[in-house]
Amino acid sequence: MMTMIMSKIKFLVASLFVLPLLFSSCNDDFENKFDTNTTERMDAYLQQTRNVLASATNGWVMDYYAGTNRAYGSYAFILKFDANEMKVTASCEKKQEESTSLYSLTSDAGPVLSFDSYNEVLHLMATPSAEAYQGKQGDFEFIVMSATPEKVVLKGKRTGSLMQMVPLEGTPAQYYADLDALKDQMIIGSAHGTVGDVAVSFTIDLDACTISSKQVHGAWTDNADHNSAEDVKTLPRRVRFYHAKIDAGSLARGMEYSALRNVVVIFITTYDPFDLNRMVYTISNKCEEVPDMPYDDGAKTLFLYTKGTEGNPPEELRQLLHYMEDTCAENAVTPELRELHEMVTQVKCDKEVGLVYMKAYELEQRLLRQGREEGLTRGEEKAILSQVIAKVKKGKSISEIAEALEEDEESISRRVEIVSRYAPEYDLEAILDEVLYGKQSL
Repeated sequence: MMTMIMSKIKFLVASLFVLPLLFSSCNDDFENKFDTNTTERMDAYLQQTRNVLASATNGWVMDYYAGTNRAYGSYAFILKFDANEMKVTASCEKKQEESTSLYSLTSDAGPVLSFDSYNEVLHLMATPSAEAYQGKQGDFEFIVMSATPEKVVLKGKRTGSLMQMVPLEGTPAQYYADLDALKDQMIIGSAHGTVGDVAVSFTIDLDACTISSKQVHGAWTDNADHNSAEDVKTLPRRVRFYHAKIDAGSLARGMEYSALRNVVVIFITTYDPFDLNRMVYTISNKCEEVPDMPYDDGAKTLFLYTKGTEGNPPEELRQLLHYMEDTCAENAVTPELRELHEMVTQVKCDKEVGLVYMKAYELEQRLLRQGREEGLTRGEEKAILSQVIAKVKKGKSISEIAEALEEDEESISRRVEIVSRYAPEYDLEAILDEVLYGKQSL
C-alpha cells in the first residue's frame, strides 16, 4: 500500500514539471493534426451513435440501475430507437406496457443521450411514489461512453452508475416471460453466513431487485451464544417476520392474491435449531385438526444444519454444507464447489468487502430513519385528511374547516380540492398518496 502511495506522489510531482512544458510547446503544428475540427468530429460521433441505437431491430435490453451507489437495485428495460423521428419506445419489467417519447443526442462535455419528453417507463425511477417519496433517483440523461452494434455503455449523469445495453433477441414479451421464469427459480428469500471471519445477513427482494446485506456481530457462529434456548424459541418468529417482509413487497395494491410467488426461506446453521440431529428441517403451514388436508399457501422454510446426520439428504447437499461449515480447498470436492471456493477466496482477499458491508448497513439504517419519519408524516396527514373529508361531507367551507383544524386556509384549500375529486367514495389511502406524493389514482 505504501509503495502504491509513493508511486502516486512521484507521478503527481513529475506532472507538475511536465505540464508547463506541454503547454509551452503547443503551437500551430498541433492544430493541424486532424482533418476536421472538434465540432465536426463530435457531430460525426453523434451520428454514428444515432445509427448504432437504431440498428437493433428488436431493440436493446438495458441493465438500469436506480439510485446513488445502485441503492434501489437493477431493472430490465427494453428500448427501441427510431432515428428518423428521434423517438424511443420503452418498457420495463415493472411496467411492460410500452410508452413512446422523444430523445436527443447532444454534446455536453461529451456525447449525451437524453430522454427529453415525459415517458411513463423511462421516468418511472425518477417519479415520487408511496414506496419512495423522493423517487428512486433514476437517470434519464446518460453520457455515452461507447457505442457499437454489440453493446452500448452509458453513464448516468445523476448517479454516475455505468449501465449497458445489448441487442434484444426475440420479443419483449418473451424476454419478460423468461425473466419471470428465472425469478420463480430464485427461492432464497434470506441467508445468513460468514465471509471470511465476518458474519453477515442478506435479505433478497426480487420485486425491489435488491440484495440487502449487513454485518451481524457474533451471529451464526458455532458457539453457545447462538445455540441458546432463547435463540431456538424465537427462531420461528424470525421466520414469520422474514416471510412477512418478503410478501409485503411482492403484492402491490389492487393485485390479486394469486400473484404472490411461492417463497422458501432458507436458514443454514452450524448448530441444531431443534436438537433432532437432522440435516434438513422443512416447515410449512397445515391444518391442526386434519394434518393430511392439502393446504398450500406457497410458504416454506428450510433449516439446514451442517452437522446433521439423520434423514437421507442428497450427497450434494452434504458436500455443500460441509464446505460451508469449513470453507477450505480440501472440502471443495466437486467442480461446482471448486468454482464457489474460487469466488470465496477472491472475496476474502478483497479488503474493500468490509467497507461495502458497512456502507450497506449505514444505508439500511438511513432508510429505516427515513421510513420512520415518512411514517410519522403520513400518520399525521392521514388524521388531518380524515377530518377534512368528514367536514366536506357536511358541506363546511374552507374557512370553517381551516378554523376548526387550526390550519391555514391555503393548505386546507389544496386538501379540499384533492378530496373533492374522490367524491363520493373518498378513498382515504388514494387521497393521502396524492396529497403526499402527487400520485393521482387512476
